[in-house]
Amino acid sequence: MNVLIKRMPHLKQNQISLSDSFLSQVANPRRTILKVGAWKKEVEVIFDSDLSNDTICLSTKLELPFILPDSISFEMKIHDGEINLGPVIAFVAFKSMNGMKKKLLPKYEAYFQNYQEIKGLIFICAANSFSTKTKTVKGYYYSPAPLTKSPWHYGVFPYPGAIYRRKTIPRRISRHISRTIGDRMFNTELFNKWDLWQTLSPYPELREHLPHTIKVETSGDLEKVLDTFDKVYLKRVNGLRGEGLLRGRKIKEGYRFMNRFNKIVHVKSKEGLSDFIHNTLSGQQYIAQQAVPLTYNERKVDFRVIMQKDYSKQWNCSAIIARLGRKGGIATNFTSSGYVLPGEKALCEIFNLTEEEASLKVQNISDICKKACEMIDKSLGHYGDVGIDVIIDPQQKVWILEINKFHMHSLPLHLKNDSRDLFYKVVTTPFYYAKALADF
Repeated sequence: MNVLIKRMPHLKQNQISLSDSFLSQVANPRRTILKVGAWKKEVEVIFDSDLSNDTICLSTKLELPFILPDSISFEMKIHDGEINLGPVIAFVAFKSMNGMKKKLLPKYEAYFQNYQEIKGLIFICAANSFSTKTKTVKGYYYSPAPLTKSPWHYGVFPYPGAIYRRKTIPRRISRHISRTIGDRMFNTELFNKWDLWQTLSPYPELREHLPHTIKVETSGDLEKVLDTFDKVYLKRVNGLRGEGLLRGRKIKEGYRFMNRFNKIVHVKSKEGLSDFIHNTLSGQQYIAQQAVPLTYNERKVDFRVIMQKDYSKQWNCSAIIARLGRKGGIATNFTSSGYVLPGEKALCEIFNLTEEEASLKVQNISDICKKACEMIDKSLGHYGDVGIDVIIDPQQKVWILEINKFHMHSLPLHLKNDSRDLFYKVVTTPFYYAKALADF
């Protein structure tokens, strides 16, 4: 049932009013709980035969530490006599309130493309918007508006029924939120490349899809992996977007390393590896990972698999996009003289597959990635929207390289055809999951 909120001065302080058609659903009208997000209050219900079913009236004297907009439609659920208005969803899109400028909000309107299906109070906020003292959040709620008006309205809101996190929330605040709303915040814990290896590698069905990986702590570690594999990638444990990436291999004269800018470093002896670690790795934590080859027309290729939960609360593959780097490069940074292709099209081109064969391979990739997502949910935190980097080797075996918690939502827009519909799917799907988490 969708309802609008009205504030009425004739009602007493803790009274609310409903159509008398709801009389049978409220077991004890004088001791009913009104719930909005994580906020609860005991109220008395007055039934009014003249009130329409799509309206709930609250007393103007009812003290609220937040606003309840009368311009948006809430869903109302009555269960065990408790009246729940929602969904109330927080979208943590900014790192700081200082950076949460109203002029920046229009770029997020695509995320609310399907608002009429979600409804309720959805607001954008920052990681430091949460007040643990008042259990409120500052931000901008979305209300569909005529073209001449802005859909964004500033306010203070209750702790929500679900939180979709795209920025890191301070741990102290994050813990307080979880104690208050339960396990209803997703994309919770950040994990690094080494955490991922340690989480997935114990499972044989996933271990076979992981490149051999070690943490580089001594020159002996690096020497051993370089002696074992033809090529090795050195990656920063906490690196983003290929920063610090190196490709290494053993050669007759020692060892050869190349960075993503094609700068080459030669190490002439095993003893020189210690100096290399000290000087080049610059005190950063690194992993060394078996290089899995996939090159097409002299370009390195990997696939971004976008895995998301929807209203079913189950992991599904929203998109697979191939990324092809610049010619001769060691990475798949397509923004630097590279390009992207739809996953199935790339599989057909690179491996000469039929459409049916490519569809089966897509299902294979999705199944493996779904298993990986289930494992990170089990061991690392609560997730609902991730981007997984995989490589398909020349024998068409799937290898998982990395899982990105705050992945690049705009990636589909770099596709040539029909990219906007796929982009809308990627940015709106997590809100269906948030709605389900909020019990709506």
